[in-house]
Amino acid sequence: MEILQVVGVGLIGTVLAVFVKERNKEVAVLISLTTGIIIFIFTLSKVGSIINVLN
Repeated sequence: MEILQVVGVGLIGTVLAVFVKERNKEVAVLISLTTGIIIFIFTLSKVGSIINVLN
């Protein structure tokens, strides 16, 4: 289920960035960066769980 959330965030961020890029490139870069950070946070939470299991 969480994979679908990550995919959804990625798709929404990409579509928003493409639409905004036509008018304001700086805002499109910020949207892309924010999307990447959100996906990274999702990934970190899963990596933390894996490390706890391995210990």
